[in-house]
Amino acid sequence: MVGTTAYDPAFHTHLSYLRMKPINQLWRDHMLAGSMLLADNWAEGMFVVLYPAENSHAVAAIQKYQACLADSSTFATWTIESFVSALETEDAGVWVDELKNRYLTSESRRGAFSSDDGRLK
Repeated sequence: MVGTTAYDPAFHTHLSYLRMKPINQLWRDHMLAGSMLLADNWAEGMFVVLYPAENSHAVAAIQKYQACLADSSTFATWTIESFVSALETEDAGVWVDELKNRYLTSESRRGAFSSDDGRLK
């Protein structure tokens, strides 16, 4: 499939594959980000997936979605760990500590998963 606008990523695969789990939500969110750029006539932007490094389901879904993209210039992924670390080096404020405590403490990580399969609640 070939993209229809400057933002639309071209895909290596048929749309029916993009509608399947686990990548369908990534595809929808990516298209939503693109529609916001088009509606507001912004010159550039991208869709960023922020995910816990330990979440193997997120990693697998991201890899499957990236394999579908012919142009990944509007798609990026960051682990929440690297994101928080980068914010800490910039001394971004108290909210960074709150973010870290909420998502990266051992207690919050135990509560973040709904079962032994590692899927986020």
